Amino acid sequence: MTSDNVASNVAAKAGSACPVTGLGAEFDPFDPAYVADPYPWFHRARHEEPVFYSPEIDRYVVTRYSDIKNILTDTESWSADIAAELVTPPYESTMAEFAQGSAIQYLTGPTLVNEDGPQHTLRRKRLQPSFSPKALAALEPQIRASVNEYIDKFVKKGRADLVDDFVWELPVRVLFTLMGIPDADAHYVKEFSSERAVFSWGRPDEQQQNEIAREVNRFAEFCERHIARQRANPGDDLASEYVKFNQEEPELFPDIMPYSYMINFMFAGHETTTSAAASMFRHLLENRPQWEAVCRQPELIPKAVEETLRQSPSLVAWHRRALKPMEIGGVSIPENGKTLIVLGSANHDEELFGDNSEEFDISRQNANRHLAFGFGKHTCLGAPLARMELRIFLEETTRRLPHLRLVENQKWEFNPNVSFRGGPRHVLAEWDPDANPLAQDRP
Repeated sequence: MTSDNVASNVAAKAGSACPVTGLGAEFDPFDPAYVADPYPWFHRARHEEPVFYSPEIDRYVVTRYSDIKNILTDTESWSADIAAELVTPPYESTMAEFAQGSAIQYLTGPTLVNEDGPQHTLRRKRLQPSFSPKALAALEPQIRASVNEYIDKFVKKGRADLVDDFVWELPVRVLFTLMGIPDADAHYVKEFSSERAVFSWGRPDEQQQNEIAREVNRFAEFCERHIARQRANPGDDLASEYVKFNQEEPELFPDIMPYSYMINFMFAGHETTTSAAASMFRHLLENRPQWEAVCRQPELIPKAVEETLRQSPSLVAWHRRALKPMEIGGVSIPENGKTLIVLGSANHDEELFGDNSEEFDISRQNANRHLAFGFGKHTCLGAPLARMELRIFLEETTRRLPHLRLVENQKWEFNPNVSFRGGPRHVLAEWDPDANPLAQDRP
């Protein structure tokens, strides 16, 4: 793609043989109103046209829970190989920037999210023990200590951004422990993950793409250095496991895999958890009786976590390719047709979640049937870790700051991209530090 406006590319798609209907012609996932709140749009689509073709993104958009679950389950008919495909094709100058480093081969290489078939199953099986209940139980004391360490930094101040001051870096520290990375290198991940979602699923212009390409190349160099260290001095961490798999089973884990797995794991494991935590605090503090309920009854916290994941999944939509001609919701999708499966819409489907599906309700009995982590063979491997982190965030915050409240009239901002809407970029909160329940937390 040259530096010509992306709109010409979209217009060409609109003139293709794909049927552009009412909703398809209107659908613009980059419109500011949609970015701010796509859920009214999802509601309309489920009721008016549950499946439609969008020339804007060259995808068949699927919005109902049952259809989406069927697609995720039927791996014989649907491929995950476009999961990480760029929505906005790279400019020639961007590819020239990528050619200065090695990142592009890792970004386009196989990972658990975009693999199919028996190799995916075998690789996933090798990685599963790192996320077993036993492995996570060993991590919990460290995560809890880190959560309290961050709360210590702001608890006496009476005001904090719960994203920048709290939930942004904590998942990074957990990932660093898993990967065997020193804490001092945290800035590499922060800079990388901030841009990856916009690059993959947004509408970055040429300058943005070029800047992101340079940043991603720098992150790839960091990953290469770390893998080299672990190859020379292996430890008890995931990076060393990747190297071990590559050495012992090179056909199953070729040379590129330690790098592509590390790069994608660092993004997926950080940004998604941070965003879910931001959404969790926003929803609970906006619904004060429910916040007070979890403060009084900590046993409700797991329900609050599941309802957050249902109400505001970090990954609002994902991608699949038809391996043969298919029909979804009465709409014919050709072989190789690309679909956008809207997980956020599925999670609000009235057919499963009832007439109050648009509301945040921690008493919901079936909230855990959400698709925030996908479903079937490609269910997120790190889902148990994310749930544990969210639970600990809430347990310690409600224990030490039950009188926390949102700063009034703040504006919620989200990532402008098709797939990874995430949570609000900032959640400003305040409280009276003199009323902190623990004496050591008072000024």
